[in-house]
Amino acid sequence: MITAAPRARPGRWRRRAFALLTVLLVLLLLAVGLEVGFRCCWTPPMPEFQQAGLYVQEPDGGFGLLPGYRGTLQVRADLPPTEVAINALGLRGPEIGPRVPGERRVLCVGDSMVFGYGVDAAAAFPAQLQQQLSRQLAAVVTVGNAGVPSYGTVEAARQLRRMLGRFHADAAVFCIYLGNDAIDDQQPDRLVEAGHVFQGPLAQLMRSSWRARLAVRSRFLLWLETWLWTNRPQWSPLSTMSQSPAEAALLAGFPGSPPAWQRTHAGLFLDVIDERTTWQAGTEPVLPRVLARMRSSLLDAKVASGERPLIVLILTSFWHVDQQAYDRELANLQFAAAEFRRGLMQQRLLALAAELGLAAADAATWFEPQPDHAALFLVETTGNQPPFPGHFSPIGHALIAERLAELLAPRLK
Repeated sequence: MITAAPRARPGRWRRRAFALLTVLLVLLLLAVGLEVGFRCCWTPPMPEFQQAGLYVQEPDGGFGLLPGYRGTLQVRADLPPTEVAINALGLRGPEIGPRVPGERRVLCVGDSMVFGYGVDAAAAFPAQLQQQLSRQLAAVVTVGNAGVPSYGTVEAARQLRRMLGRFHADAAVFCIYLGNDAIDDQQPDRLVEAGHVFQGPLAQLMRSSWRARLAVRSRFLLWLETWLWTNRPQWSPLSTMSQSPAEAALLAGFPGSPPAWQRTHAGLFLDVIDERTTWQAGTEPVLPRVLARMRSSLLDAKVASGERPLIVLILTSFWHVDQQAYDRELANLQFAAAEFRRGLMQQRLLALAAELGLAAADAATWFEPQPDHAALFLVETTGNQPPFPGHFSPIGHALIAERLAELLAPRLK
């Protein structure tokens, strides 16, 4: 005689379900606790990851800053964080009210050097330029800070077209940064993920790796992936990064290798004397390609500005204003000093602007006479790299604002 197995009592199932729910709740509370703890106590070694939510994809295919964003940025552990506030127009700084009679408006576009990376909005040169022009013109002047970290000249030209009408600008300043605009212009593959912007191989990684997408949404998981990359790189999704064939073709011949173009550091390679130079056999010369792209960006900016005054401002790195530091960095990057001449790229850009009928200025000529070049820049750290002079300090921003006001004031009267 076959007897049926006894059925589990309802109470047993309830106990099992309760135990399972308890475990899940404990795991959830642990995950929340870890996340809160890491958000409070751990600062990512890459300052860019402190800016979750800052970026937004724009309808024209580019990217910009999220209107209404509020956050902080700390470029060095021993320095206090700076406040970052984006107004309703997508510009860094306070809200801008309706235009008043007699008001003049100037729009500044460029990358993180314009944005004021590492300093408060009031210390960045667009805000200081507003004060300078208001005094010189004895009128209401509003200067819009349309700088966006990670921009090159292509994105800056797109930002100019996007913002001129929104801001109702009377004049514009188009900034080119010697340090990395040339590389940014050759990396068109950009992706906004969780409010961060990624380019090149990192953009490819975000599309292909669910772990990478999760990491940029969680401070704890970001710490974990950072630890893995430092201690067990073979377990990290960063080890699978690759470059798209189209982007690899654009960067063929540049010094260095993806994703970290170490030898392009500070843009010193752009000062090569021979414009036919390429750093990879069988590729096209680098300088003509860089200048062609920047020429296209400047032409776009000129067309977008129409009859408005437009000034092209070449922004400098520390190495471009200090000959001894320049020579040391050339040697550090394993470049032959005899093949380079400091200031040559600025001369090329000034000639390009003149060809297009654009007024232009080189900020390096404003910095060079100063007694303490290092004081014009912030000392920053990135990951495990030693400290380096990076973005402008408040002193550097003030100097740019002072000299730029002298150029703009006559054009605004």
